[in-house]
Amino acid sequence: MRRLRWIVLGALAMEACSLKNADDAPSRYSLVFSESPIVFPDTFPTRSKTKVVSLANDGQIAIQVSLLAAPAPPFTAAFSQALPLTLQPGVSIEITLTFAPASTSLFTGQIVLATSAPTMPTLALTLTGWGRPGVASAHVVGGLSDASAPYRMADGRLVFAASGPDLTLGTDDDQLVLYHPGKDEVTALSVPAIAQGPTSQKAATGPYVFVPTGGPNMTVGDADDTLVMIQFEGEVTTIYSATVGALATTSIGRPMEYVGWFAAIATGGPNSTFNDFDDEVVLVKFLPTLSVVHVTVGYLDPASPVCWPASASDGVLAFASPGPSLAFGDGDDRVWFLTFSLDAGTLTAASMAVTGPLDPVLSALRVWHPQFAAQMRPGVDGAMGTPDDVFVMLDTGGAVITPISIPNATGHVEIYGQSVFNFGFGELLVGSAGPDGTAGTPDDVVYYIAVKIWSGVQSVIAVPFAGTVPFLGSSEFSVPTSSSYPSPVGLLEPNTYLIHGTQFLALSVGGDTLPGTFDDAVNFATVPMPITGPITSGSATIGRLSPASVPAILQPALAVFTGLGADGLPLNADDVIHVALFRESPAWVGSFPLAGLASTPVSRPVPVSPYRFMIFAAGADMTMNTADDALVLVTLTPP
Repeated sequence: MRRLRWIVLGALAMEACSLKNADDAPSRYSLVFSESPIVFPDTFPTRSKTKVVSLANDGQIAIQVSLLAAPAPPFTAAFSQALPLTLQPGVSIEITLTFAPASTSLFTGQIVLATSAPTMPTLALTLTGWGRPGVASAHVVGGLSDASAPYRMADGRLVFAASGPDLTLGTDDDQLVLYHPGKDEVTALSVPAIAQGPTSQKAATGPYVFVPTGGPNMTVGDADDTLVMIQFEGEVTTIYSATVGALATTSIGRPMEYVGWFAAIATGGPNSTFNDFDDEVVLVKFLPTLSVVHVTVGYLDPASPVCWPASASDGVLAFASPGPSLAFGDGDDRVWFLTFSLDAGTLTAASMAVTGPLDPVLSALRVWHPQFAAQMRPGVDGAMGTPDDVFVMLDTGGAVITPISIPNATGHVEIYGQSVFNFGFGELLVGSAGPDGTAGTPDDVVYYIAVKIWSGVQSVIAVPFAGTVPFLGSSEFSVPTSSSYPSPVGLLEPNTYLIHGTQFLALSVGGDTLPGTFDDAVNFATVPMPITGPITSGSATIGRLSPASVPAILQPALAVFTGLGADGLPLNADDVIHVALFRESPAWVGSFPLAGLASTPVSRPVPVSPYRFMIFAAGADMTMNTADDALVLVTLTPP
C-alpha cells in the first residue's frame, strides 16, 4: 500500500512538471521582431526607402533560423548574418529592408522564416508600401490661359486671373482667383476687364497684388485704363485703383511691384499709342494716400520685352527703347534709368543714354545694385548671336564700365541665384551657342561672370552645356522664398539656367539637335567656390520637352518641369511632370503622368513650398480656356 502511494505521488509530480513546462514554453522559445508589420513611407517610383529591423531571441533556448521565403520585388531583405544560423538566447540579428517601387501602386510582401521552435515553426513579417510620386488635388476654375499669370504672395497664397463664365478675358465677369494652399480652398473676386494676370518680377513684400485693367469702359488700350491694387488682410479684401492711361496686353503691360503698395507700369502716354514720342512710365503709390507720377520716356515698343520697366534693385527702374527710329539695332537705341523714393513714391532722377544697337529681346537690363546694371549688346555688326557680342556693366547714367566679349550669345544676362548682390559681389550668367555659332549643338556653353562692384569683372568662365537652346528656355526662375515669375504672354525668351548656390540646371535638345524628341535632356553643372577646381557636370535623358518645360525650383537642388508624353503632343492623357534632384552625383530625374498640360506658359509649375507646386491643366476636354480648366496642387513624395 505504501509502495502504491509513492507511485501515485510520483506520477502526480511528473504530471505537475509536464504542465509547468507547457506553461513556460512561450518564454523558453521566443523570437521577436523589433517592428511588425513594416509600413514604408510613400516612395517616389524608381527611388528607394530603407528600414532596419532586428530579430531577437528573447527566450531561453537557442533557435535555428532559416529563410523559407524571401520578399518579392519591389522589396528586398539583407541579413546581417547569413542564414541558416542558430540564434542564441539574448542575441539578435539585423535585417535591412528596402522598398524600391518601379511604378505607382500599393505593394505588399512578406519575409517568411522557418525556425526550430516547436511553438513557432514559421515566422512571417509583413511589408507594405506605396510607390507614388505624390498626391494631387484639383479645383475646377475654368477660363485659364497664358494671361492668367499666377502670382505668389508673401504669405504663400496664390493669385491669378480667370476669364469667368464667358471665357473671355477683358470683360465684366473676369475674376481674380485666390488659392490658399494651406487650406486647399479657392475663392474668386470680381475684377472686370483684366488686361492680364497679376505679375511682378520681385518677391512679394506684403499682402498686395497689382492687376492691370481696361478701366470703366472695359477696353484695354485707352486713356481710362487702370492699375488696381488689391490688399488681402486675413479675410478682409480692399480694392484700390488708379487711372494710368493706355496699357498694353503684351509683356510691357505688366505691373512692377516695388514695395507693398508702390508699383510702376508702362503706358502709351496721352495719345494712347505705344512706340511714339509721349510713351510713359507711370509710378503709383496707393497708400497711405494715392500719388501718381507720369514720366515721359518715349518710344516703348510693346512687342519688345526689353522695354518693360523692370528692376531687381529697390528704387531703380531700368529698361531699353528703340528710340525715334522705332527699330532696335541702329544708332539711336537707348537705355533709361529712373530713380525714385520708395517712401515718398516720387521720381528723384531720370537719365537716358543713347547706346547704339541693342537687341529687342537679348538686351534686357538686369539691375542688382542701386548704381549698376548689366546688359548684353551686339558688337559692331549690330546683330546678336555673332562672334562680337559683348557683356557690359553700366552705371545708372548709362555709361559703359566693363565690356566683356561673350561670342555668339543666345541669352540675356541672368542674375545668379538671388537678385541682389551681397557686399558688392555677385555672379551673372549668359548663354552662348559656342564656337560654332549654332544653338543646340554640342559646343554650347554658359558663361559664368563673377563681378566685384568696385573692381569690375573678376573672372569669366565658360561652363559647357551641350545642346542648350532658346526653344526650351525662359528668363524667369523661382526659389521657395519668392514668387514664381511667369514669362510674358506669348513670349518664349532665350536660354535660362536655374541656379542654387553653385549649381546650374539647363535643358537641351540632345544629340539629334531637335526639340521635342526622344533624346531631350536635362543638364547639371557645379562650379566650385572659390573657383580652384574643375567644373563637374552631368546630364540625364528625359525626352520630349516643350516650350512650357521651364523648371521651377522648389528647394535647393530640386526642380520640377513639364514634358510631353510618348505621343509627343501636349494636352493629352500622357503628359508628364519631371522631377530633377541635382544635389546628387549623378543627378537623378523621375517622372509621373499629369494629364492635360499645355505646351505654353499656362502650364508652367509654380512653387508653393519645398515639396509642393501648383500647375494649371485642362479638364476632360483637353482644351485650355474652357469651363473645366483646373488648378492642380501637387504634393511630392520626397525623392
